[in-house]
Amino acid sequence: MIRYIPVSTHEHIHQIVELQQQNLAGNLTDEQKRSQGFVTLVHTDNVLQRMNNTEPSIIALDENKIAGYCLAMTESFAEEFPDLQPMYQEITRMQAENTLPAKPYITIGQVCVAQEYRGQGVFDSLYEAFKKQFSQRYAFAVTEVSARNQRSLQAHKRVGFTVIHTHPGGDWLTVLWDWSRNSE
Repeated sequence: MIRYIPVSTHEHIHQIVELQQQNLAGNLTDEQKRSQGFVTLVHTDNVLQRMNNTEPSIIALDENKIAGYCLAMTESFAEEFPDLQPMYQEITRMQAENTLPAKPYITIGQVCVAQEYRGQGVFDSLYEAFKKQFSQRYAFAVTEVSARNQRSLQAHKRVGFTVIHTHPGGDWLTVLWDWSRNSE
């Protein structure tokens, strides 16, 4: 039985890094990327531990094996990931222009489900647990999805994310899950 819990051990972090490596775009064939999706950012054990100390990420745990993860990342880690700078700049701009509420938000640093657990509801359940953990303190969750990663984009839309910005060139989309409208 899969449990959805916050990261609590160094072994969890180590397994996240291993699962991430297995699913990095550079480690997959074009067909695997198209049919299964992919991740792009590389997180080290050290960065993941610091992120987890700030806001614990959510994992799907099957016995002692991680079936998937959803990384929680606050704005304080923006400098760690230069590829995310355009997203943070766009959110700041949108909040300044009042096209996005100037409320606290949390970033999904990455979400990934192990291949043998795909199609079993793990992705949706990870996000349910993520929302349960963070929606009382944050108005929304935001992340970026590669426009080439249609599997991920469709899964994010299914959960409740909407595209709020397409970056120049159209390769990256900023997606937002608004929790402020929920009556829960």
